[in-house]
Amino acid sequence: AVLSLSDEEAARGVVTHSSGNHGAALAFAAARRGIPATVVVPNTASRAKIENVRRYGGRVEFCEPTLVDREEVANQLLASTGGVLVHPYDDFRVIAGQGTAAMEFIEEVNELDTLVTPVGGGGLISGTCLAARFFGRGIQVYGVEPVAAAEAARSLEVGHLTALGQDP
Repeated sequence: AVLSLSDEEAARGVVTHSSGNHGAALAFAAARRGIPATVVVPNTASRAKIENVRRYGGRVEFCEPTLVDREEVANQLLASTGGVLVHPYDDFRVIAGQGTAAMEFIEEVNELDTLVTPVGGGGLISGTCLAARFFGRGIQVYGVEPVAAAEAARSLEVGHLTALGQDP
């Protein structure tokens, strides 16, 4: 996603919201391109994930641990910096990039029939499903998540996207 930005867009920097892994990856990619990255992180995120974002050169802005707060703070930053949003899962560039992990795995492992993929925001599993469909014939993809953070399972159960702490 960072490499696909025009020079004009890149000069304004990138903004995202993330509990950790996407934010760290975006900070790393932005640093490689020499542009600023700001990551909105819930104030409940683990210290290790926060430090990863910082270690890769990202600026951390804290918010309350709700999707509404994440998006609100990110939108405020976008308005004040003119940065470009690189959404952690609702961005075709992120999904395509995430799919390369599964594509490489499919290329390395002959006769692969199953992929088990973590589900966070949904970018990794979306990319994995696309790669499995395109590069691997008949591969089953299973999404997994911690019981204490089972937002995807809950969303499937109620029939629409939900977040922890949110009424169905």
